[in-house]
Amino acid sequence: MRKIKPIMCLLLVAALGLTLFGCGSSSSATESTDTSSTEPVTTEVSEYAYDLNIEDNGMFTGVKALDYVTLPEDIDVISFKDAEVSSDETTINEMVTYVKQNYGEHVSVSTPAAVGNGATIDFVGKVDGVIFQGGSAQDAEVLIGSGKYLADFENGLIGHSAGETFDVDVLFPDGYGSSQDINGNPIELSNKTAVFTMTIKDVYDFELNAENIEKALSESGLAITTTYPTDEAGLRELLADQNKLANRRSLVEDYLLENCTVSEIPQAVLDSIISYEGKYILSIGEQYGYTDVDAIVQAYGYGSFSEYIGLVSESIRTEAQNVLIRQAVAEYFGITADDEAKIATFGSLAAYETEVATVGTKLANQETLFTAAIDHFIK
Repeated sequence: MRKIKPIMCLLLVAALGLTLFGCGSSSSATESTDTSSTEPVTTEVSEYAYDLNIEDNGMFTGVKALDYVTLPEDIDVISFKDAEVSSDETTINEMVTYVKQNYGEHVSVSTPAAVGNGATIDFVGKVDGVIFQGGSAQDAEVLIGSGKYLADFENGLIGHSAGETFDVDVLFPDGYGSSQDINGNPIELSNKTAVFTMTIKDVYDFELNAENIEKALSESGLAITTTYPTDEAGLRELLADQNKLANRRSLVEDYLLENCTVSEIPQAVLDSIISYEGKYILSIGEQYGYTDVDAIVQAYGYGSFSEYIGLVSESIRTEAQNVLIRQAVAEYFGITADDEAKIATFGSLAAYETEVATVGTKLANQETLFTAAIDHFIK
């Protein structure tokens, strides 16, 4: 579990996706850093991997967490099995909307386009009356309100129906970049207003049925059982239960972080987290043609990857304490990454194997082990 990953993910998509369509060696394990330090985290890691300093069993290489973590005195008796938690309706609605929009069947509607609808459109964009490269498309699928296109572009569809042709003014934000006309002449887009002529071919909504719900859940590692009907109501019930489980796990995590004492953080743990972050950044950057981690973070204004790591040092230290505590719990109770834990973590063994294919066996087993450490207090 790497909590700083989503932060950099959002930054990179915004920084590298500058189009209309979207926004080594390591230090010794015996070295450590003071958990109360405010100095930037440093590392000698120069090659990035998801599983640096992680053993096949999911434990950190050369690290006995109980040498660094003092567990609370009531560790043997605390339980969050019956803790009162609720599901977040906003989160559930967002998750159902995601399933609908990515797996639902398109059903044409006769009403004007609104937020949440999809639209099939043709469009041609011009700046100062000149067509620019990347500003035209046919049969483009636009999900209104998704943010995959610029807000002015998506909002310009609202209130219009299939068969209409109209113009929409779209302001490109500061620093957006440039394009070219058909002759290769540069066209600056930053802070410029483009006029897009749009023709809506279809406006549609999304309909869920048993088949597409089962496909969505299968690909996510979940499954509708006899406990849940295979319809939107059953999907909501399942997602609500999963959300409650996540909230209960958060209670455990917060309790452990507040009541455990971490004396030091082994450098091997910091290096593992930083290496993971570098690998994740590379995986995002490669989608846009970047192969150097420094070049990727420079695209967002950081001088180097080291500078970026220095700026998120507090998040890295918190994550390091978190994973150290989880390993300490696993050591104390003899928890392992067995098949039962893999299913509890990923939803199914098939989903576990999918994770292995993405990040490798070692990290997949660490994710399993650390989730099982939290679930020990929920069972």
